[in-house]
Amino acid sequence: MSKNSSIKKGAVVDAVYDLAINPDRFDQFIETWERYLIEQDVLNHNDPQINQALAQHFQRAFTAMQQAEQSSKTAKASLPQRSVASMCVSLNGDISSCNELAQPIVDSKATVTELFNHDSAADLLEALVTVDVSHKAKPLLATLESGVPCLLLIQPIQGSDELVIDISQMSWNESHRSQLSSLYGLTPRECDIAGLLFQGLSIKEIASQQHRSTETVRKQSKSLLNKTDTHSQAQLMRLLASINLSAAPAPQSLWQHSYLDNKSLTLSDGRTLSYYRSGQPIKGTIIVIHGILHDHELPQEIHKPLVNSGYQIIGVARAWFGDSSPPPDKEHLLSTAANDLKELLDALDIEQATLLSIMAGSIHAFKFCSLFPEKVHSMINVSGVVPIVDLAQLQHLPRGIRAIAKSARYFPKTLPALVLAAVSLLNRGNIQRLFQIGYRNSPSDLAATSDQNIMRRLLKGYRFASQHGYAAYTYEGIEIMRNMAFELKDIDRPVYYINGELDGLTSIDSVYRFCKQRKNTHCKMVPGAGNLLIYVAPEIVTKEVLKILKDT
Repeated sequence: MSKNSSIKKGAVVDAVYDLAINPDRFDQFIETWERYLIEQDVLNHNDPQINQALAQHFQRAFTAMQQAEQSSKTAKASLPQRSVASMCVSLNGDISSCNELAQPIVDSKATVTELFNHDSAADLLEALVTVDVSHKAKPLLATLESGVPCLLLIQPIQGSDELVIDISQMSWNESHRSQLSSLYGLTPRECDIAGLLFQGLSIKEIASQQHRSTETVRKQSKSLLNKTDTHSQAQLMRLLASINLSAAPAPQSLWQHSYLDNKSLTLSDGRTLSYYRSGQPIKGTIIVIHGILHDHELPQEIHKPLVNSGYQIIGVARAWFGDSSPPPDKEHLLSTAANDLKELLDALDIEQATLLSIMAGSIHAFKFCSLFPEKVHSMINVSGVVPIVDLAQLQHLPRGIRAIAKSARYFPKTLPALVLAAVSLLNRGNIQRLFQIGYRNSPSDLAATSDQNIMRRLLKGYRFASQHGYAAYTYEGIEIMRNMAFELKDIDRPVYYINGELDGLTSIDSVYRFCKQRKNTHCKMVPGAGNLLIYVAPEIVTKEVLKILKDT
């Protein structure tokens, strides 16, 4: 890739905007994006300019995928099945039919332009007559006659002179504000301006409403554009629309179906750390360190035998997860989590414990052990990933996972886009679809996603990680890709990996090499199992954990 590649600033925003309104394309996009990375060999360069050039290539990959989409799915017969207000219109805007959700909007109006304010009606008419002949869906931000902002998706019907228009009414609330702040580091004032822009106010109107000078508001709006990597108000509106569409409703209390009594500790900096404590420390204490996609509770099939065997179990929700407060610094999540856990152990008067980590939680376990080795008896990683100590490790990850991992490593600006696209897929009731994408390289895990009990656990993990928005996914994804060679050099505690030999998410080759190269590091591979080992074969996991505890 040339350092002088022309950059279309904000193209990544366009891509995630399109992904948010067409979430079923997520898996195709990931494949296209990785294929492009491989073809261009861009991942062999650790050049900051590549991170800036990313936006252009992101958009190219997505455009190529869009062009392959067929519009036949948007035929008139599909209107009643559509989950949003939809209508069929002619190229001059006459409404021929609509579904029940659109009826209150349409009422007795004959043309689609009557539904919107003057500016939006003009934009819509232009969009109708200039719709892409290649039958690509065309998004348009508009304002209903009632003043409610909405997103229009204009889709040609193949072989017809009519089009389908989907109308998604949008609003702006504290949840959207929180996501924008956590994902892009906006100040409260910048979030206020973003919300007012989203509601259709101009810079002058915002200045008047806030009793501030137009120049001050304009300066802060420029800072807002810079932080969100957008170069115009139109692109900013697309980003805000994608956040609005991807926003999940506030999750219900994560613990209402819990079999454990959750507590909280007020940390020295005033933040809250949520945790549970179960059992008596007759033989010792086990600290459960959760992954990114799973909550901090062990399955009961594992939890109860460990407690009955004389172990105290403590599960901690890291900053940003569950009911724990957001971190003070999003750039150092590993250190923050380690210090928070140390403060909890001191408060509970626990001198030493075994760390039992799940999946990506293993990276947090290694970080804690590097900072506070005196607190660690041993480490047990279930379906654990290995810390990055050599960039060649990334080459051994499965396809798709490799693309996301390398993007997190080299192109951190892609993570908010990928997170929002995945969240949009989840929030439209497609959690099984998303996990099918993630586990397509692991037949054992793919089969497990048809188990409703397992899917409920995975959904609970999603809610656990999205309690404060989606920044946990973004910044933890970046953190676990950091080089940890320095942290690992002085760790001498026993380390054990328990992995399924058919794991399609974790590189089993990397686990084997890591265990072979390090002293006092061991691995146990479970035949026929995959990444979801802890849910698919809890009895085996329990047996192996108890054996390790006994031997150490």
